Formats: sequence, C-alpha cells, structure tokens
Amino acid sequence: MIKQSGSVVLRDFREEDIENKVRWINDPRNNEYLHYDLPLEVEKTRRWFFSKDDTVRRDCVIEYGGVPVGLIGLLTIDEHSRKAEYYICLGEPAYKRKGIARTATELILSYAFEDLCLNKVYLNVDAENTPACRLYESCGFLCEGVFHDELCRNGQFIDRKRYSVFRSMYGRKNGSREEKNILILSAGTRNKIVQYFRRALAGNGRVVAADMSPLAPALYEADAWYIVPRMTEPGYLDRIYEICRKEKIDAVLSLIDPELSLLAAHEADFAALGVTVIGSDRELCELALDKYRTYRWLSEHGYRCARSWIDPDAFFAAVEAGEARYPVFLKPVRGSASIAVSVACDRETVELLLSHQEGLMIQEYLNGQEIGADVYVDMLTGEAVSIFAKKKLKMRAGETDKAVSFKDVRLFDLIERFVKEAGFRGQIDIDLFEIGGEYWISEVNPRFGGGYPHAWECGCDHMKLILNNLRGQSNIPQIGNYESGISMMKYSEVLVR
Repeated sequence: MIKQSGSVVLRDFREEDIENKVRWINDPRNNEYLHYDLPLEVEKTRRWFFSKDDTVRRDCVIEYGGVPVGLIGLLTIDEHSRKAEYYICLGEPAYKRKGIARTATELILSYAFEDLCLNKVYLNVDAENTPACRLYESCGFLCEGVFHDELCRNGQFIDRKRYSVFRSMYGRKNGSREEKNILILSAGTRNKIVQYFRRALAGNGRVVAADMSPLAPALYEADAWYIVPRMTEPGYLDRIYEICRKEKIDAVLSLIDPELSLLAAHEADFAALGVTVIGSDRELCELALDKYRTYRWLSEHGYRCARSWIDPDAFFAAVEAGEARYPVFLKPVRGSASIAVSVACDRETVELLLSHQEGLMIQEYLNGQEIGADVYVDMLTGEAVSIFAKKKLKMRAGETDKAVSFKDVRLFDLIERFVKEAGFRGQIDIDLFEIGGEYWISEVNPRFGGGYPHAWECGCDHMKLILNNLRGQSNIPQIGNYESGISMMKYSEVLVR
C-alpha cells in the first residue's frame, strides 16, 4: 500500500491487475477522452508491464472498500527537475461520482510532494472535458494555458489544457489546512448547531447558514447568511454552488431529512468545488427517509424493530390471525418531524386515516422507554467514535423537550454493529425503545437530531470530530465519554429583528 484515506487505498500495480486495466481502458464509457491505440490487448499490455522502467513512473491501483476501481499514477518522473506527469482513470462506472477520484488525487499528490519530494505535478487534458477540469481545480491544480488544435481525434482538432500544482501551493490546498468554512443548509431554528460549529472553529474558519425564510432565527447566529429558494425549485443547487464559491466553503450539511438525499446525489459536483458533503451516501439517506424500507432492512438483518405494513389488507389479516393487535401507529412512509403521525385503536380509525391521506404505513405500537442516541461515525474510518444515549421524558413535534443521559454497554455495542453494517457516515440520530430489557430500533436520521444539544452540553462535541475529519485526521473512539443522570430541559427564546 502506498497511501490510504478512509476506504480509498492506493496500492502498487501488480500483474493480476493487467486484465482489469485492459477492460477499464477498452470500456467506451471510460475512454472518451483517453488517447490510446484501442483496443488494448492483454498480452501486449503484459509484455509492456514487465519491460517498463519503474524509476521514471509509478502506477497504482485505486481500491475502494477493498475493490479495485481504477488507476492513478505519475509518469516521466524527473528527479533532477523534480516534476512528474499525473494521470487517472476511474475504471468502474458504478464507483464514479462518489468523491473517490478526488480522494485518490489528493493521495497521489501527497505521495508526490511528501514521499518523492517533487516540486511540480502537471497534466494535459482535453479542454472540453469539464468534469475532469473541475476535479483538478478542486485539488489545487492551476491552468497554465491552452494548446490549441493540439490533437486530432475522429478527424477533429481538439484543444488541450495544461494544469499544474506546485509544492508551494500544496500545503494551502491540503486537507490538513486548519481553517475550514462550513455551510449549514435549512438552518431553521437550530441556533445551537450554528453556535457549536462557531465555537469549534474558534476563529479558524467561518459558519455560513442558509434557509428559504428570513424568519429562520439560526441564520442570525452565523458569520454570514443567505436566503435561498425552496430546495425543490429549479436553480436551487446552482444557488448553493454559487454560495460555496463565493464563501470558499469546505464542507456542507443539511439539518432536514429531504435535503440529505439531494446533497448526497450531487456529492461529486460539490467535490469538484472542493466541498465535502458531511453525511452518508444517497442510498443510505433514501433508506433512512423511507420508513418502510428501514423496517425491511432492519428485519432482514436481524434487528428488533416494530413490525410494519403498507398493505392494509395484510395488516387486517394479521390482526384476524392474532399476529397483530391494536393500538398501532400510522405514519407517512417518507416523513420527518412526526408530521401526520397518528395512533389508531381500531379498524375504523385505520381505514378513516388511510382514506384521508396517501402514502401512510401501519406500524406496531412499541410500548416501552423511548431512547435517543446521538452518534458520530468517523467519515474516514467508518467506525462509530462517539455515542451519547438519553432516555426521552417529554416529546413535542417529534423533538425531545426533556431527557436524561444514561449509559449501557449493550446499547453501545448494538449501535456500533448497526452503523458499521449499514455503512452510515457522519452524524446520525437514532430512535430506539427499551422493552423488557431489550433494545428495538425505531428510526434513523442521518443528521443532527433536535436533541443533540444535550450531547454537546455533556461533552460530546461532534463538531470537533467533523473538523478533525475535514483536516484529514481520523478520530479516536470516545464512546460513552459523558456522565449519566444529566438532564436536559428545553425552553423557548425570542429573537427580535
């Protein structure tokens, strides 16, 4: 292994990688901008591999989660002039737009400047290859110029851009840079989240907040704030990208469930701007938002959870068979903030609620102590490094108003296993029930929950853990590093403008 960052590993190219290389290069989805004599042949490539001069080039395989997904390397390594040419080919289409290319690029630059002590890394790229140009710019490359009509492809002359990054620039673009600027979307009434990020930064960066309403009080806690369109309106993301460029944003997160999937789906676009999306990937955000899919996943993986139905006839049949009983919850399959959640004690009420609103599911009523867990999953290692547990004493509009902290190693073990098996990253809010000494998982929200201030005030500073990850540092586990029996009591404040 040469370099590693989280799930992305650069390792030496080996003979067994030759067939993958040939397949990747010959795939028309990957070779639009590559200037090879195609198709490559396995035997010819193998002969070249054994005859190449390893002192003037370094070829690496990019692995993601242990799976080979592409190639990256340095060509024409010139020890006298201390420079080399960079190349990359992300060969597996399924692994594109996940930020892997950016991480791999940062790793090869680290190798070039820190291990080989080079002064300059350069590349040439087709001027029309906009995604690649954005990637290089986000990693610190500067365009030094354009070679007009540099190559002829399919009878057409094409322009090529020359990009370079220098050792003197590398430290300023390196992820270890202390100063970080954070953009918080859908800030709403989450004033404490803005305050905590500002305290964690301690002047080494700025917090920028955005919301569609000028009456969102959390806006006015930030160093800068913006009013933006509703997230479903055309042009919303363009406005967010504009803010990222203007404010030199390093990382972005949202405080509402529907927006999590939107950010995750455009992770590569943010990465091209040099912005890290703090959170889990799109598939996991969608899984968490869809409560029935969450139930199915939990059931299939052996976790205790509330039995659920989206087919009312199947539920009524289960009641008749004695496999289900009233009362039950009715809730939106894709919902948040406990909106449109009702309790039904008989069939008539269930049918009435279903007739008045589409997209509802029926869920077993869990009668036990409700638990909340604020969890931080290290974005580099994928390990749960902080877990804060509280017993909920009073709820209002889906948020915890009163709670008391507690510890249970069995609960911590369950949560560690769950987040690792599911693959979540970043901040996670988990709702559970304790029934008869066993823990049942109810819902998962891959964001800061409304009760997170309880965790922060007890010493679980997840903002610092986020900043460590953004600076390229993994976090040391500190699970249960707080006191039991500490109560939280929310109350209203007033902001007048």
